[in-house]
Amino acid sequence: MTIDLARLADPTFFAENRLPAHSDHRCFATSAEAASGVSSYEQCLDGVWKFRYSPTLSQAPDDFMTPGFEAADWDDIPVPAHLQLQGYGRPQYTNTQYP
Repeated sequence: MTIDLARLADPTFFAENRLPAHSDHRCFATSAEAASGVSSYEQCLDGVWKFRYSPTLSQAPDDFMTPGFEAADWDDIPVPAHLQLQGYGRPQYTNTQYP
C-alpha cells in the first residue's frame, strides 16, 4: 500500500473506500415486536468489556480470537467509550482539543 501525500494535504479529500450514506432499517420478528419498538434481533453491547491495548499489530496477541482465550489479566473498559479518553493511546484525527 502506498500513501499519496498530496491527497493527505488536500482538504477536499475526506473519504476513500467508504460505503455511501444509507438508511439503517430495523427488523422485528413479529408485528407485536414492531409495535413495542423492541426487537429480539438486537443485542445491546453496552457494558464493561475486557480490553488490551496494542499500539502496533505486532504487539497484539496472536491467538486472542480463539475460543477459550484467557483474558482475565486484561483491563476492564466501559463500552461505549473513547479509548483515548480512557487513557489508551493518544487523541487522533481531531483539529480541536478533547474535553
